[in-house]
Amino acid sequence: MNSKFVGVAFAVMLVAVAGLSLAYELNIPEVHAFKLPPVPSDAKIYRDVTLYAEEPGWDANLGPAKTNPTLVFQVGTVVNFTVIEEDTLPHTLAINPGPKELSNADIVLSIGPPQYSVVHGQAYFNKIGVYTYWCTVHPLTMVGLIYVNKTVSTSYSLPKLPANYPVNYSQTLTINSNGIANRSKGLDPTLYYPTGSAVNFTITQNTTTNASFNIAYGSNVSSYNETALNATQLGRTPGKSASFIAYLKSPGEYTYWDQYNVADTVGHIYVANNSLKRSLQVTNGGIKLSGHARFQLPIVNSTNAVFTLNDSSHIYYNFSISGYSFETLNISGNRSISFNFSFIQPASLLFNQIKPVSHSNSIYVYLYMVNVSVNATLTGYVIDGIVNQNLQFTQYTVVNFTLNNTDSLNNTIAINPGNAENSSSSIIVAYTPSSVSSASGYFYFVEAGNYTMWDTYHPSSNVLLITVISFGGSAGSALSVRISSIDGSISGIQLMSADVMSCPSKTY
Repeated sequence: MNSKFVGVAFAVMLVAVAGLSLAYELNIPEVHAFKLPPVPSDAKIYRDVTLYAEEPGWDANLGPAKTNPTLVFQVGTVVNFTVIEEDTLPHTLAINPGPKELSNADIVLSIGPPQYSVVHGQAYFNKIGVYTYWCTVHPLTMVGLIYVNKTVSTSYSLPKLPANYPVNYSQTLTINSNGIANRSKGLDPTLYYPTGSAVNFTITQNTTTNASFNIAYGSNVSSYNETALNATQLGRTPGKSASFIAYLKSPGEYTYWDQYNVADTVGHIYVANNSLKRSLQVTNGGIKLSGHARFQLPIVNSTNAVFTLNDSSHIYYNFSISGYSFETLNISGNRSISFNFSFIQPASLLFNQIKPVSHSNSIYVYLYMVNVSVNATLTGYVIDGIVNQNLQFTQYTVVNFTLNNTDSLNNTIAINPGNAENSSSSIIVAYTPSSVSSASGYFYFVEAGNYTMWDTYHPSSNVLLITVISFGGSAGSALSVRISSIDGSISGIQLMSADVMSCPSKTY
């Protein structure tokens, strides 16, 4: 399957920094009235950094995997910041010690319209530690980390395989003039492995020119890469082979290529925490899972999935995921065909059968699940002792509402998009007749925006607003949320509920 149709690598590529062999020392510099020190006249280390300023996040125009990049410098470095205006909104580049924004940050520069205007500023880092860089105008979305260390390596190496660690996979690839091939998977195949896999790669040279096999963490060719096999090891002799073991310790996306032919030899490896296998039946009535044509399939974030399509309809089909026609399969004649898909980024994906009948089935990739307990009273919904308090959730959150019938009347929790009750577009999540003490129901908030939660029996008193902010962090109105608990499962399927902004300190 061509890599451009694979799920976009999860936006949380901060883990990539951990793989750059950078020895982090996270002693937070002491904070008083913070001000970056002046640039010394005898400074010896300079770095140039360009950032694109826009409300969804620093460098958001470069793609989710590059938004709010973690910056790493050696202590004693003078950083020449170049900031480019992207969205015609005012922005600042503020820096303070510590892993979060502080009010006593040093504002290095300010920028605003017109679009594509450029502003320069300098920052000198003379203390080891972790810093935060952010925009004071958009603190929820434009925020990233800076690590200042004793030394910084400019090369990347896969982590070393621990002693007695089992080599549990093997992969054979051939470097040709038009790509890196696998006999069964085609050119530049996308590869899938579980986290912690040890893969024995055997690379065969099939050209008369120099060739290499390079690998890097991330979704693109990078200067931070390991040359796993160089031109000397592979030589210029067709048929010559060499092997190495890749320890894929960290989940996420990796990229491999031949540095002598980057234009034609770029492939991807997806390493996930989880794996999933599902068998789907292809019928004239649509794609069916366990006999159901209208199914919703929850999948854990960071999952490599294998779908097997079993055809019993003798019809030529076209399939797509998330609107992309990634493969046209002729599986007529009671044959089965399997394909992989890597769910790295939370999203609501559509698994569409285009022919012969249009049917859509949802694949939901959850990010969070929370439980909210609601007491129904004559004067309003009571949540954590507060009447009709507004709620806020992050996009791709599953909310388990428990409705407690505290007034012995008929009550419901109904939810619809918008800022007011709308019976035509509402979904009743939970219903308690007067004789029932409590009831529960789930609502999956896929789209960012405002929703109204209300009681169809008491619409004038039991009503509140739910604001769902985008996964990228774009804020709605400044509302608070009180979550009674965080759960890790729904219908027996484990969910991701970790803080996606965490950046652990690791040394390989």
